Amino acid sequence: MTDDYRHPAIRLVFTIMLAALLLGQAPFGRGTPALAATFPDVQGNWSEQAVARTATLDLITGYPDGTFLPDRQVSLLESIVLLLKTCGDNPVLKQKAGAAASQTSSAGTLQVPWGQPYVDLAVAKNIIPEDLLDAFNPDAPATRAQVAVMLARLLQLPLSGSSAAGGSASDSFTDLGAAPNAYIPYITAISGAGLMQGYGDGSFGPQKNITRAEMASLLARMIDLNVAVLPANRRAEGWLSSSSTGKSTQAIELVSLRGAKRITLSSSLTCFDAGTETSLSDIMGARIEVLSGSNGQAACISLLEARPQASPDATVRGSVKSVALGADNYLLMSDLLCNQRLLPLAWYAVVESGVPNKTTQITGFQALTAGEFVDAYVADGKVIKVVPLATQQMSGKATSLTNGRLTLNVQPANNRPGWFDDYDSARIVNNNGQGLGGVQVGDSVQVTYLNPDPGTVDTQIPLEIIVTNRQ
Repeated sequence: MTDDYRHPAIRLVFTIMLAALLLGQAPFGRGTPALAATFPDVQGNWSEQAVARTATLDLITGYPDGTFLPDRQVSLLESIVLLLKTCGDNPVLKQKAGAAASQTSSAGTLQVPWGQPYVDLAVAKNIIPEDLLDAFNPDAPATRAQVAVMLARLLQLPLSGSSAAGGSASDSFTDLGAAPNAYIPYITAISGAGLMQGYGDGSFGPQKNITRAEMASLLARMIDLNVAVLPANRRAEGWLSSSSTGKSTQAIELVSLRGAKRITLSSSLTCFDAGTETSLSDIMGARIEVLSGSNGQAACISLLEARPQASPDATVRGSVKSVALGADNYLLMSDLLCNQRLLPLAWYAVVESGVPNKTTQITGFQALTAGEFVDAYVADGKVIKVVPLATQQMSGKATSLTNGRLTLNVQPANNRPGWFDDYDSARIVNNNGQGLGGVQVGDSVQVTYLNPDPGTVDTQIPLEIIVTNRQ
């Protein structure tokens, strides 16, 4: 660094340029910062995957010359801006949208050369450690301990084991005695939440200055732990079922419990398997995370887990009661014995509709409707596939019950049956869905059945018999 940098005006310009780069704005109209896949100085670096993920989501960006500079230190001001933005507290965007400012006025608070709304908000939220407020230097490198305190306060993590007013050093790391006593509960809390980790020698490095690589790793963990507030429609999970190439674009089909969707791939796409770059073909069929850039194209794909080669060991036939999709995913069914079955869904479970062994279509579980009859294929206690059944219905009066055959007072015609064999294997209920002991001659019934061979009238499989009237 030359002595010219010490001049206040030059230092201010340099600081503004760094700020613009960090915030994803190219200074003085010099173009768009480099995409994640084009950082030559992070290829092979331990932070490569974290950098690619966070840069794809515009949480942190590179420099116009195509570098990321993973070992460069992050300043206090930059740390405040990054943490607030990643947690969804972006006062600049709120001001642009015309929303009421949630931060205090900058008058009488810490004055900074850029990012004033973020500092105002940080002060209002009380996330800056007290020992930094009296002599706040926005350009000073942020230590790992300072970042831990600010993030723990921002997330309002509970402090256990000792008080913020000063407690005994935790034995979770070997060097916490080097941290200010008031910082220790926050370091312990942020580590316990899985957001910041120590080093291989058991130390935390509280006085070490945090680097851009470490900051990218922290932001990536915030994504993994659902702490980060991400731009809409920029992150998706599912299993990779196929890829296709068009005239000018390549796309993948991503399948999840909510259905299948096509995602266009960026020309700068990078795929990762446990931190190492890999090819799209090597993760085919696996569960993946897909992150898209602001243009809607997938730029970073990470393998989450391989798809098991599971074969069904049981089949549950019945009707759908409800489907729950969320943190836990379940299919509630009523089987043909009137038993309620709560079946967990495997992450790779699919709903296959169409003609078996011919044309099938994958749809989401939310497409299942209450009362719809399905076959649920189960492996190791979890549903891996659901096939909706093409059922038909017929009503009539029971005239005969002989040798397992239910005969109705209708004439077979146009593939419409007049009887049902093995009728007692069907679910027999009243109008309220309550199980009955059986059908009686003279009962008015409604039969829901399968017709696997439409060319005949003697192959129907009854699934449910509702006794609509009993004399």
